[in-house]
Amino acid sequence: MAIVLISCKDNRITGKVKVSVQDILVTKIHTEYKSCVPFQKIRCNVEKFNFDNVPTEIRNNVSWLVKVDKDEYVLKEKGEFVDIEIKKEWVGQNLIVMAYLKKPNIDVTLSLYVNPFPTCKLFAISENEPGMNGEMIAEDMLYGDETYDSILEIGYLFKFQLNQEEKLLWADMNYLMDLVPSTSGNKNLKALINYFKTNSGSEFSSEYMNIKLKESSSLHKFLHDNFGVIATLKKCLKQISGNIYNLEVQKGVINSFRVKFNTFGDILRGMALAVDDTSAYKIFLLDYELVSPNTFNCKLKVDIYDHFGLDKSDVSKKIFYYGAGFRAWYVLQHLKGYKPFITKMSVIINLNNESF
Repeated sequence: MAIVLISCKDNRITGKVKVSVQDILVTKIHTEYKSCVPFQKIRCNVEKFNFDNVPTEIRNNVSWLVKVDKDEYVLKEKGEFVDIEIKKEWVGQNLIVMAYLKKPNIDVTLSLYVNPFPTCKLFAISENEPGMNGEMIAEDMLYGDETYDSILEIGYLFKFQLNQEEKLLWADMNYLMDLVPSTSGNKNLKALINYFKTNSGSEFSSEYMNIKLKESSSLHKFLHDNFGVIATLKKCLKQISGNIYNLEVQKGVINSFRVKFNTFGDILRGMALAVDDTSAYKIFLLDYELVSPNTFNCKLKVDIYDHFGLDKSDVSKKIFYYGAGFRAWYVLQHLKGYKPFITKMSVIINLNNESF
């Protein structure tokens, strides 16, 4: 039986005593973590033995065991500390970690819960919230804020709309939308006008606009540009080793093309009138999972926002100013008090086996 000399201090004995190796026990282990995620490396260490000054050769011989449900894993590594890589299949389970010299002791354990990743995680938002310009309401979201004279100052042609009955103003708006040749696009524009007429002011969305967003080359640039959504996401994931619990919301950092609908095709499909430029975005990670330490799957939910409203800078442009429908729109909003509203378009993009 192996005997070692170990320092001992208590009320009766001071100095070194002979101790059988069999009597030396691990009495406490520690980790800074209470929970973990797949592929994370968790360091556990022996915090205390039942004797002080245990020799190094004994400390280096500490064994480690991990229990997950009914399975047990004896680790190859030995010593006072060990780094445990969390397996994907352990998600949703409690891990029981044991350290021992002779045999595992149920009284000397620590417990870790393996968290599943959140099913929905906000990743990025624009600098401006929908409907806002900094801390102020966007000018094209204002309504009932002008007078007859202030609108007339924008341009002489406004006198026609300022002196029209309201039903003729709506007719001018409808005629403007009728210039769009696409049947589906025209139907969407009429839905926007009818919603404007309800004076609700609440958010509007349509399946047609969602489809056109998904088909947009501008969205592709927004996602795939060198400084776009996906590149920014991968950069963030690399910094946090893929653990999205540590992912901070990225505000205004996506330095890419803003989604726009200003091509000739957008004009024909009615999206230039329905949206044109956009004002805000929110991007969510759905069903995120790590399939290896640096490879992930997820769905990107991209919400793009605009305002169905006009401001003075819009109607000061010749293409708007000379259109009776635009002047009627402006008068209805800023003089008659019809509320503009936020339009929201959404698309989901699948990302599979992407590396960071």
